[in-house]
Amino acid sequence: MGGAGTTPQRGAWRLPGAALLGCLAAAPPSLAQTAFETSIKLAQNAPENPAATGVPGEIPFANPFPATEGAPETPNFQYESNLEPAMGALPSVGWTIVPRISAFEEFNDNIFQSQNDRRWDVINLISPGIAITGDTPRITLRLNYNPIFRIYDRTSSQDSVGQQALGIADATLVPDEFYVRARVFADQVPANGGFGNLNFGAPTIGNAGFGALGGSASTLSRQNISQVESAELFPYAVHRFGDAGTGRAGINLTQNYSSSSAGALLNSSAGPAQHSETGEGIAQFESGEGLGRFVDIATVDAAITSGTGVQANSHRAIADNRLGYAVNHAILVFGDLGVENIEYPNAVPPVHITDGVWGLGTQLRPNEDSELTLEYGHLDGVTSFRAVAHYSVTPRTVLTASYTSGITTDLEQIESQLSNITVSPAGNPINLDTGAPVSLVNYLTGINTSVNRTNTLLVTATALLDRDTISVGLDRQNQTVLANARGVTPNVPNTTLSVNASERHEISERMSLTGTVQGGTRTLQSGSTNQNEQWYSATVSLKYLFSDKLTGYAQYSYFDRLSNTPGVPYYNNIVLVGITRTF
Repeated sequence: MGGAGTTPQRGAWRLPGAALLGCLAAAPPSLAQTAFETSIKLAQNAPENPAATGVPGEIPFANPFPATEGAPETPNFQYESNLEPAMGALPSVGWTIVPRISAFEEFNDNIFQSQNDRRWDVINLISPGIAITGDTPRITLRLNYNPIFRIYDRTSSQDSVGQQALGIADATLVPDEFYVRARVFADQVPANGGFGNLNFGAPTIGNAGFGALGGSASTLSRQNISQVESAELFPYAVHRFGDAGTGRAGINLTQNYSSSSAGALLNSSAGPAQHSETGEGIAQFESGEGLGRFVDIATVDAAITSGTGVQANSHRAIADNRLGYAVNHAILVFGDLGVENIEYPNAVPPVHITDGVWGLGTQLRPNEDSELTLEYGHLDGVTSFRAVAHYSVTPRTVLTASYTSGITTDLEQIESQLSNITVSPAGNPINLDTGAPVSLVNYLTGINTSVNRTNTLLVTATALLDRDTISVGLDRQNQTVLANARGVTPNVPNTTLSVNASERHEISERMSLTGTVQGGTRTLQSGSTNQNEQWYSATVSLKYLFSDKLTGYAQYSYFDRLSNTPGVPYYNNIVLVGITRTF
C-alpha cells in the first residue's frame, strides 16, 4: 500500500498525459487512436465533469493543473478492494447525503504505550459522521467528515476529541475557461512516528487500513497524538490560442497545521505546534498540434510562505521548459531545462539554493494497462533518479512503484500529498500517479520541524482472486537534515523501512475477514551513537453486514516495539468491537 512518501514540490513540473495525446494528434491515425484507446481503458470510472480529478497517467514532475479538456484519466480503483469504504456511500449522479454514527468499545492493555507503567482501560469511541457526494456537469464533490470522541472508563485524563475529514471538490465556473479546485484534510496521527503507513488498528481518514474507525491514533495516549490539518483553494483559468497552444494560469492558496511535532530522538517528548500559509502563482503554456509529435511546455511558478519555524518567510520559484517527443504510441522521451530558487531564511543554518534545472526521461507504455516513467536530472535542489510505475503483470495482478527525492519540510509534504490525490468511489485517498491507496501523513517518522532532503521508495503489489485480495508493500524513507528550526532541539538524520502483507477474504456476501502483518525498522543517527527501533504488528478484522444500513466489526491487534533506547520498547494488545449505522 502506498505510504506518505515525498511528492513533487512546487515547481516540480509534469508533462500531462493529455500532452502525449496532443502531440500524437498529428501523427499517423493508428498511433493517435491507440493512445486514445489506452487512455480510455486506464480511465475506469472517469467522471463526466472534466475538472473532477487531477492529471493521472501523466509524466511525473510536470503539471500542477487538473485535467480540463476531454475525459480525464483516473486511477484503477481495484487496488483498494481490500479497504473499508470511508465515505459511507458510493457516489451517484446528482447529490447524495448520508449521515452515520459509529460506536465502538476498545480494550487496550497499555494505554500509555509504556515499557514499565502498563495500564489497561476500556475506551468508548463515538464518531458521528456525514458523507456528501456530488456529481453534476459542473461540480464534483467528495466530502467525508467524522469527528471522534474518546472516553476512557478509568483514565479520564486521556479523554479527547479528534477531527477527521477528507474533501475534494472541483467546479467548472466557465466551461473551457475558468475552474476552481478545493481540498481539505484533517486527521490525528502519531506525533513521534514509529508506526508503519499501513497502520494497525482501524483506518483513519488519511490512512486507509483494514478496520472501521480511527487508526493508531485511536490507540495512542494524548501525549503521542498530533492533530493535522491541511486545506487548498486553487482557482485557475484556461485559454486555447487556436492551434498554437493552450495557456493556463492560477493562484494556489494553501494552509497547513500540526498541533505538535516529532521529538528529535526516540525517547524525546513531542515538539511544538507548526503552521504555514502559502500563496502560489502559476502560469503555463503548452504547445498545440502544430509541432506534430513534439510537445513543449513552459512553466513559471513562484510561492511565498509564512508561518512558524523553518516555514516562516520561505519561498520557492522555478522557470522550466519541457520538450517531449512521441516516438510511437508506447514510447515518449522528454527533457527539461530551467532555473530554480529555494529559500528557508529562518532555518538554522539558512538554506539558500539557486541553481539550474535539467532532466532527461522517458515514459513507456508496455501494455494498455501499464505506464512507467523514468527520469534523471536536477530538480528541487537535488540531482537524482525519479520513477513512477503502474504495471499490470496479469489482468488480476498489479504492481506500483515510485522513487522520489527532494528538499522539503514535512508540512510541505502533506500539502503536496493532498494536491496529488483523488478520492475513490469508496472514499479512500488514491495517489494520482500510481493509482494506489496512500497515507497523507508519514506514520514512519512523524512530523518533523526541519528542512530535509527526503528520499522515498514505495512498492506495492496487489493480486485479485475470486474471493480474496492479497497485497504486499514496502516503504523505505531516508531523511537527511539540512537545517533546523530556531529554539527547538535539532532533528537528526533517520532511515526507516516498513514492509507489510495483507489478505481480505469474502466469507460470504455479508461477511469478510481481513488479516494484516507488518514489520519495520527506524534508525536515528544521533552523533556517534545510533538509536534503533523495530516494530511488528498483526491485525485480524471481521466485518458483518446486518443490513444495508447497519455494519458490525470485531478486531484484534497486537503491536510490539523493540529498541536499544530505554523507555522506547513496549507491547500492546487491543480488542475492538462496534457498529456503524447509516441513515
